[in-house]
Amino acid sequence: MSKFALKVDALYLYLGYLIVQLYSLISVFSRNELAISAIVFSITVFVIWSFIPMIGYIFARMISGSETLDKRFLLALGFSLGLMENALFYFDILTKENTWVGTSFVFFSFLIIAILPNMIKKT
Repeated sequence: MSKFALKVDALYLYLGYLIVQLYSLISVFSRNELAISAIVFSITVFVIWSFIPMIGYIFARMISGSETLDKRFLLALGFSLGLMENALFYFDILTKENTWVGTSFVFFSFLIIAILPNMIKKT
């Protein structure tokens, strides 16, 4: 496994997830009048917080050395998991105090996505 393939895979998965998460950020900015410094801070925190689930994918890929998945498939998976996480909040299954649960759900899902090709290949 090359480091470049790992970066490209992670990028597509992250972009799919980020597209869904951008909706929340844009909706907050459209309703409030914020200072430029608050906007910059919010965007920085947003990018860092949305990258946390990617650590699970990157960690599992580095350890397992699984093969590369299709880029469109990874983009769709990231998008789907982002929608699932948002649905947990939309249907009041999770509250704003439990954001760590949603992030953990996506973290472990990304971890499984990275390990699953190796598990299927071995059987």
